[in-house]
Amino acid sequence: MPVLDRSFDDIIANGYTVFTPQATASSEMLKNAKPGSAMQTYYQSSMEGNPDAYTATIEDSLKRLMAGDGTSFYFGSNLSPLGWTELVALETTDSTQSQIGWTFQKDSELTAFFNYHLFNIYESGLWAKTFHDWTYSPSEEFWSADAPSLGYDNTSFPFVTLAWLIFAALITLAIERLWLFYKLRKKARLGSKQFLE
Repeated sequence: MPVLDRSFDDIIANGYTVFTPQATASSEMLKNAKPGSAMQTYYQSSMEGNPDAYTATIEDSLKRLMAGDGTSFYFGSNLSPLGWTELVALETTDSTQSQIGWTFQKDSELTAFFNYHLFNIYESGLWAKTFHDWTYSPSEEFWSADAPSLGYDNTSFPFVTLAWLIFAALITLAIERLWLFYKLRKKARLGSKQFLE
């Protein structure tokens, strides 16, 4: 049986629910969808301000999807390279912005060459292997690191270095004073000898 859900128009018409991990490129794609598009309409009506539309991790999204009744959609990255082969990836017709792209001049002879080799990368499984080896794991949580506190462990090096430099400066100053004192004493001795003669 062919899957007819190919766009957010179909999702809205059939009353499906969509969820995605929060603070990811996928959630930003939904949030910044083209004004007036079905994707933006769905986001504004069902996801904006709704904490149930988001999950903490990709793995949580997939567990929620597997436990669902078949009326939910996960909006995110391709999951088959991550080991979730029992899920079917749908290629939607909704246009979205992507950070990856190549441009060629109109009617360029390189377009067919590029498309051929890009298709070979997908067909050979190289893309899936690279995706699996170099991207996040399904259980990775998305968060922002807290600012480190500037305690003794973080600030000891500059202060210890400063103390050593001050110590070295004091030693240098003492040596210069002793040298100056010796030089003046020697000059005074020579002056007194000349006075006596």
